[in-house]
Amino acid sequence: MLIDPNGIGVAMFKFIIIFSSVIFCLFFFTTPDLSFAGKDRTLEVTVSTNAQGPVSLFCLPNGGGMSFAGANATIYVTLVMDGTPVENLPAPGITLGGYPGDLFVCNGGSNADYDTNHLGMTLWNEPLQVGGHLDPNDGDLLCVFVEDVAYPDPVLAGFRINSADINGDGNVNLTDIQFFAGDFFGPYQYRSDFHWDGVLNLADIGLLASSVWASCP
Repeated sequence: MLIDPNGIGVAMFKFIIIFSSVIFCLFFFTTPDLSFAGKDRTLEVTVSTNAQGPVSLFCLPNGGGMSFAGANATIYVTLVMDGTPVENLPAPGITLGGYPGDLFVCNGGSNADYDTNHLGMTLWNEPLQVGGHLDPNDGDLLCVFVEDVAYPDPVLAGFRINSADINGDGNVNLTDIQFFAGDFFGPYQYRSDFHWDGVLNLADIGLLASSVWASCP
């Protein structure tokens, strides 16, 4: 049987192209390894914000609340490992949460907006999908988490969060209305001051009414 040398050349060329493409993807697009096991490695997490003072974000489980951008309070984080920016770390591995706080975060509801870029940076501009509340006056701190490890930073000490999902079960329903009614006729509670003006009034009632039945996606 005769073998076509040209056919072998074409097949070898295709193999080289495919093999090179696989190596390129593995080298450039592999998720960064942040494991510290058996390694002398240091992850530097730098947090910053353009907020000029205290910030209160009214959030909903469905993401229909106030955005960081809308509050002029974008949060930035930069990750550097051993002096090298951590590039292409997936956004689900970089989240916001309470430390300790009483926030309920829907699945994926506090992820960074993007994977880290070539500088190791990502940010939060979009609304969170959360319930419950976080109040610095109660000792709570909004905190960046990287691969579920908390990195508290005083830069975020001025942030507070509340939600029409007062009890933090992922749904705005009659239970939350009952909690709100108790707060409305009782001592001041930040968790129900959705409009954040230091008093519970019609503005807060309006925000609650427009949020009923909102739930985690």
